[in-house]
Amino acid sequence: MIISGFRIFPAANGAQVRTSGIARALARIGYDVLIYSLAGRASDYKFRVGRRYLTDPIAPGLVEETHLGAGYGLLQTAVRRLDHPRYWQHKLMSAGYVPRRCKDALNRADVILSDMSYVPVIRGRWATKPWYLISHNLEHQLLEQDVPRRRRYADWMRGVERSAASYYSDIFAVSDEEKNFFEANDPTGRLRVPIVPCAVDSVAYQPAPGERERVRAELGLVDADRL
Repeated sequence: MIISGFRIFPAANGAQVRTSGIARALARIGYDVLIYSLAGRASDYKFRVGRRYLTDPIAPGLVEETHLGAGYGLLQTAVRRLDHPRYWQHKLMSAGYVPRRCKDALNRADVILSDMSYVPVIRGRWATKPWYLISHNLEHQLLEQDVPRRRRYADWMRGVERSAASYYSDIFAVSDEEKNFFEANDPTGRLRVPIVPCAVDSVAYQPAPGERERVRAELGLVDADRL
């Protein structure tokens, strides 16, 4: 089970591409993978009055379920419009405030992965299961470089990431810098942080026949040109 704060498919940004690639890879090697996304995109809520979730079969062995409850949806919309990070989501989940279907999925899961540092280990009997973190960046560094209203959360996020070794079975980093940070903040030395690059799934992203040649011709490129 992969828990995400927002819908992953169809992938629309780098973080979603990476998480979708990890999910597809796990399914291809034989795991039954459920992505549970706590909130949808704006279009998911239109014409869905009364629907509390959306289920998308993505590939053999891979399903994404998106929670469309009003509570998480309205909170996400309000915080995005105010341009604050997902501090609220981490706090709710840390206290165990997640949808019932999410708890049911946690009960069934053998292995759990949190997508990004904003998704903590959720309080409950499932907290003792193998639980991994998919880290996309050192989020506190991004907040330190952001606008003032978001910078004020940087110290909080630094604390979250420093304590990650105490909660997760291990962490999938995207760079040496992340790997070194998490291992340096692991007092027990038990983590063996693997690097899972931010790579595009070459199987899922094959261009249509002739598309590469057409685009290169539009740009005035010859075969020897590399970008």
